[in-house]
Amino acid sequence: MASAAAPPAAATSSTRKRRRVDTLDPSPAVRHKSPRRAGPGVALQQIPSVSRKLRLYPSRGYHYYLAALHTVMYGTPGADATRRRDVLAFDGFAEPADAARKAAALGKQKAKWNVRFLKLFLSLMGLSLEGTREELIARLVGFLAKPDPARVDPAVPVFQLV
Repeated sequence: MASAAAPPAAATSSTRKRRRVDTLDPSPAVRHKSPRRAGPGVALQQIPSVSRKLRLYPSRGYHYYLAALHTVMYGTPGADATRRRDVLAFDGFAEPADAARKAAALGKQKAKWNVRFLKLFLSLMGLSLEGTREELIARLVGFLAKPDPARVDPAVPVFQLV
């Protein structure tokens, strides 16, 4: 019989190397970086009628529309949780050449950016709904290039898509 003081042979000759388990460590929180850049205009949340319309616009079932507007402003659809906040904080395109490039891009996307879609965004911004598709695009992009409260008409109702 083996003596009680002698360790078992298998325990000392093991080649197994234990690695630290990382799964139980708390993962660092991933923070959303806002795509905001300083623009030349006034933030949309500082224009009362625009701020009210954008805050009251429903997000459930209509996130597609806010994502499209966020894409025009920042180039990405944005995160669901911060999309409305980013749209409200928008104060114009950082580069002056962005307006012409955005207008050209919207002009090419005829299926998505149809007249009804454009009128919805123009009504949210409090701009006139009159004119052709090209005029509507120019009016929307011109306002987004440098948002100005003097160009907003608070009496414009929100355009209904249905």
